Amino acid sequence: MKILHIAPIEVLENHQSNYDSKSDIFKIGGLSKSVTKLAEAQSVNNQIVGVITTRKSIRSVSQNIYWDSLYKNSFFNLLFNDPFNKIENKFGLPDVINTHDIYEIKQIPFILHAIRRKIKVYITPRGTLSKIAISRNWIKKYLYIYLVLNLFIPFIEGFVALNQGEKNNIRNFYKKKKIIIIRNGIEDN
Repeated sequence: MKILHIAPIEVLENHQSNYDSKSDIFKIGGLSKSVTKLAEAQSVNNQIVGVITTRKSIRSVSQNIYWDSLYKNSFFNLLFNDPFNKIENKFGLPDVINTHDIYEIKQIPFILHAIRRKIKVYITPRGTLSKIAISRNWIKKYLYIYLVLNLFIPFIEGFVALNQGEKNNIRNFYKKKKIIIIRNGIEDN
């Protein structure tokens, strides 16, 4: 299976250091680490995996995983110029895309083009549908969910929850959608 993760991953080099080690890299946010760990684990399990970040980032996955950063592409550029044309030439068309973080606006064109191309789409909310997360800026979030996100929900394959609690949070919004649980992909230590 060919899996493509799309996430706002930010991994930046520490330009003040002369050392060549993992400690010379700043990772911003847990999502950056967990998505890359998930991709690495899927690759080890003989899946063909790619990661596209919508943010400025250095490569943070091994060379056997397709990597691209589309931070220079605007929302409209991605909307009107199907990003899967470039992906198809370098990686091939994926069987599945998994978007991470529902509020990353640059993921919307990927979802639209994937649906149009009949590529299975899974959305991983990463806690953004919990009551606490929704309570912050709740008017904006409900408007986004009901006016933007819900346009695509009937056409996606389902959701990926990180745990049973998140599955329950997703179920509060989407009673009939398929929800699978894939643990976070980070190490316990």
